[in-house]
Amino acid sequence: GSFQKGKHSSQSGMIPGSWQYKMKLQLILKSSRAYYVLSDAAMILQKYGRALRYIKLALQCHDTYCCLCGSMLPEVLVFLCQCLTLCGDIQLMLAQNANNRAAYLEEYNYQTKEDQEILHSLHRESRCQAFAWATDLSTDLEYQLSVSCKCYEAAYEILLFSNLKSQNPEQHIQVLKRMGNIRNEIGVFYMNQAAAVQTERVVSKNVSTTEQQLWKKSFSCFEEGIQNFESIDDATNAALLLCNTGRLMRICAQAHCAAEGDFKREFSPEEALYYNKAIDYYLKALRSLGKRDVHPAVWDSVNWELSTTYFTMATLQQDYAPLSRKAQEQ
Repeated sequence: GSFQKGKHSSQSGMIPGSWQYKMKLQLILKSSRAYYVLSDAAMILQKYGRALRYIKLALQCHDTYCCLCGSMLPEVLVFLCQCLTLCGDIQLMLAQNANNRAAYLEEYNYQTKEDQEILHSLHRESRCQAFAWATDLSTDLEYQLSVSCKCYEAAYEILLFSNLKSQNPEQHIQVLKRMGNIRNEIGVFYMNQAAAVQTERVVSKNVSTTEQQLWKKSFSCFEEGIQNFESIDDATNAALLLCNTGRLMRICAQAHCAAEGDFKREFSPEEALYYNKAIDYYLKALRSLGKRDVHPAVWDSVNWELSTTYFTMATLQQDYAPLSRKAQEQ
C-alpha cells in the first residue's frame, strides 16, 4: 500500500509522541513540499531529468513521513496526489522527448551534498520504498508510458478511497483528464506498433497473433480513455479518442485484405466488418462533438476521416467486387 497505519518508532530511536519526534515529522513533510516545488519548477524549465530527481526525493520524504506517522491527515493525502500527478506528467514528458535522454540521465543522477544528507537522515528513520516504481528513469518507451498511467491511477485511487473527491473537485477532474490523455498515448503507441507489424508482414500471410494482441491492447486503452473523458463531460477529447478508435478499425480492415494474389482478390466480409466499425466510431465522434461550430477543426478532421473511409470502402468494393460471394448468395 502507499501508506501504512499505526505508529512506528524510528530506527534512530526517537520516541513516538516526543517533541523531537513531532519536529522531525514536520521537517520531513516540509522537505517533501520543498522538493515538490523544485520538481515543478524544473518541469516548467523542461529539465525533466532534474524534475524526476526532485519528485523522487519528494516522494521518499513523504514515504518516510507516512511510515512514521500514525494517522494521515486529508491535506497530506491531497499533497501525495499532487506528487503522483506531477510524477506522471514528468514520466510522460520523458517518454515524449526520448532524443534528449542522455542529458536527462545526467540531471537525474546529479546529487548535492544536502540531498545526500537528507536521504541519509530519511534512511535512518525508515526503509520505506512505496513509490520506487514511480521514479525510475527508464529508456523503454512502453514502460515510461505505463508508469505515467500508474501514477495517475494511484492519485485517482487515493482521491476515491479517502473520500477526498468531493472536497477536491478540480484535482479530481485534472487526474481524470490526465488518465484519459495517457490512455490515448498508450493506445496510439500500440496502434502504431500493429501498423508496423502489418507493413513488415508478407502480403500472402494471415494476420499474426502479435497484431491481434496489439489491436486488443490499443482498443482497451482507447475505450478506458473515452470513459475517463465522458465521466467529466469532456466531449472534445472523447471525440478525439473515438476518432483514433476508428483509425484502429481501419488498420484491422487493411490487415484482413484477402490473402490471395491480386488476380483472385475480393473484398472480404472481415474488411467490410471493420470498415463499418470504423464508420460507427467516426459517427459517434461527430455525435459527441455536436454542432460543427463548437470545435470546427476537430469536427472537420473527424468528418474527413469518415469521408475517406466511405470512399476507400466504395473503391475496394468496386475494384475487388465480392463476386463469388454474391453468386453463392443468389
